[in-house]
Amino acid sequence: CLTLGQLIAAEKSTLYMNFDPCSALPDLLGEDNDKDLSDLLYAFSADDAGTDFSAFIRNFHGLDIICPVRLQEDLYRTDPEKFVFLTRELVRSRGYHAVILDLGCGLRLTEAFLPLISKLFIPTRKDAVSGGKAVRFRDWLFRIREDAGALDPEEITLPLAHPFVSGKNYLGQLLWSELGDYARSLYERELCIRRSRKSCI
Repeated sequence: CLTLGQLIAAEKSTLYMNFDPCSALPDLLGEDNDKDLSDLLYAFSADDAGTDFSAFIRNFHGLDIICPVRLQEDLYRTDPEKFVFLTRELVRSRGYHAVILDLGCGLRLTEAFLPLISKLFIPTRKDAVSGGKAVRFRDWLFRIREDAGALDPEEITLPLAHPFVSGKNYLGQLLWSELGDYARSLYERELCIRRSRKSCI
């Protein structure tokens, strides 16, 4: 998701949000940051109309990032609709053209965000367990939302990334790894599909 976000951000304003309760993203970015999604959620709850979003946004290679929660309880105890409302306000106030949501295994969050999602990727690996989980997720998706078929959820098998360095440069190097090439091909394919649809209207 983050690699794809960097590619899209090169062409239009893009926001990346990570809802993994145990994300390593802050460590991979290589910088200390005292403001994350937990802090933003608290500030937004106290004064949604006057929240200064810029204080919570970090920029990485042109991509705006809200660091994931530091307190996992904030994901489990917060109404998913509140995260949806927060995301809508971020888009409205900052004028983003694209938002990348890394939803992980949060089914309640996924269900809440479904009306806003235009493309849903289900990453898998070439093994029975991963494939079985993807099947169960797809079954759940169609069970809870009758019109989920319009989303055209797509299973993708990601190549293993072999970055050249570690630490702060890890995420940047992903752009030029096998994973970066794969993400680039996905993005270019989606652009072609969207252009062809517009030409048919």
